Amino acid sequence: ISEKGEKVYQFQNSDDLMSLFLIGSIRKFKIIAGRISDNSSGRLSIKLFNTINFFENYDLTNCRIGDKLFEFNKAYIMGILNITPDSFSDGGKYLDRNKAVAHAFKMLDEGADIIDIGGESSRPGAERIDTKFEIERIIPVLKKILDDRPDTIISVDTTKCDVAEKVLEYGAKIINDISGGTFEPDIMETVAKHNAAYIIMHIKGTPQTMQNSPVYKNVVEEVYDFLYTRVKKAEAAGIDSIFIDPGIGFGKTTTDN
Repeated sequence: ISEKGEKVYQFQNSDDLMSLFLIGSIRKFKIIAGRISDNSSGRLSIKLFNTINFFENYDLTNCRIGDKLFEFNKAYIMGILNITPDSFSDGGKYLDRNKAVAHAFKMLDEGADIIDIGGESSRPGAERIDTKFEIERIIPVLKKILDDRPDTIISVDTTKCDVAEKVLEYGAKIINDISGGTFEPDIMETVAKHNAAYIIMHIKGTPQTMQNSPVYKNVVEEVYDFLYTRVKKAEAAGIDSIFIDPGIGFGKTTTDN
């Protein structure tokens, strides 16, 4: 597109996948987005406008989780605490309640801003566990951390609505859902009811099936579309603080990652 806005190149719709690498000023991209909004490429126009908006305003964005203000112009550290016998990274290390709490305090002392507690493994091939069992693993550790260090921001990694309800009642501030609300859709309403933050992750299949030959036509496009759709669902449910996770390793080959 020229300085005056005339079309220089025109691409027609095709079933063939095509990637474009575009270089230009924000002003020019706004012109392009405006021009294509009048035809069948309106979906692309929305993506362009969203991307421009995120780029221009990202450093000005912040959100409050509990009593802590998170500003998007800096990085934060989430310390992972899996209270399971079979998790990928630390399975079995912190199944004991006292060891789990001690490790949480160690991570906080070393600079962690958030502690993410998981009571059910989501490694490839992991089997689901009973809701009651998952709650019994998490609550004593969560409660002890908050009793001793009440300012701690705790995230709980769960896909279950009943688990989310219970941990939010006990003071967790974030639900980290690897299914993005697809396993138990009511979990979004539970998060909204407690005014908690919500992490939406992309997964293809379930932990039991996700690495059984996952296939994509365009992995970036499909992950983007999934996350975009789930974010809209979360917004409609009334959740204000939403974060996304592309789900590295969850239903993806090494190349997809």
